[in-house]
Amino acid sequence: MNEIDALKSGNKMLAEAIDTLVALDWFSAENWYRTGACDQWSVKDIIAHLSSFETLLNDLLLSLEEGAMTPALQQYIADPQHFNHMQVALREEKSVGELLAEYEQAHALNVNWLPHISEEKRIQIGAIPWFGAEQTPADFIIYAAYDHKREHVDQIMAFISHITPQPDMMSRTITMPAINPITGTWNRILNFAKLSG
Repeated sequence: MNEIDALKSGNKMLAEAIDTLVALDWFSAENWYRTGACDQWSVKDIIAHLSSFETLLNDLLLSLEEGAMTPALQQYIADPQHFNHMQVALREEKSVGELLAEYEQAHALNVNWLPHISEEKRIQIGAIPWFGAEQTPADFIIYAAYDHKREHVDQIMAFISHITPQPDMMSRTITMPAINPITGTWNRILNFAKLSG
């Protein structure tokens, strides 16, 4: 899987999870803020975390292009766990719609920007030693765009399956919104009033 495929596949996977949440009418305050989806994080916290991580990927691409790290990227490198919790806390007051809009904007930037980063920079071993001496920026991009996202989407799906016991939940036919083949973003038709925090 290359970086562009990782971005698009990871985004499609998250889109499907969001659509499942919508189909199950999951976006009530009781469900949205219920902790335990990922340790003490709620589903809302996981979405906030994925949004912050998509934005962090913006910062990585910027650093590859311009050679300077953003404060956010420096904070992540210094202490990833603290960075993750801090970023979720900063998004505590955001609604579902605001979090998804932030994620989509960051994702679109990544898809549009990535092809402009030279392959030489993306596959340079040791270019981001904080991720591993033998790793490349492409490795981190694939991790952030797909592997990391898959882990959290799996947590969301397991959590809602546990909280919403419906034998046919995972076999329901859910109409999926079209994925834009150029950007990899999904043309969501969501009622943001319904998805308000």
